[in-house]
Amino acid sequence: MRNMVKLDRNLCFLLTFLLFTFVTSLYGQPDTLSPLLKSLNPKERVEVLDRLAATFMKDSLELSLYYQLQAYKASLSQNDFSLSLTQAERVADTYTQLGQYSKGIEYYNTALGFARRIN
Repeated sequence: MRNMVKLDRNLCFLLTFLLFTFVTSLYGQPDTLSPLLKSLNPKERVEVLDRLAATFMKDSLELSLYYQLQAYKASLSQNDFSLSLTQAERVADTYTQLGQYSKGIEYYNTALGFARRIN
């Protein structure tokens, strides 16, 4: 039974991810995804947003950053320092790739703050 629930959850993530990718590529408007994202629990929302950010990393760093920032904000509501640290690092990496080094440093420092809280 547990494997079936896990399979259903993974299938749900996959279908949601594919739907988000299709809608975003069709309309190019991330805000059209808001109702779908709100239907997910916060941890699932972080995972889906993180996957969307990774998907758009090659084609559009700006769109990837948009989703990465949303994932970071959603991670803060989890009170999970490890999750927030990971998301802050990913935001910093994206800012760095965009050449926005001061913003990258800002998020690297934020990630460092989460690391200090963990240790």
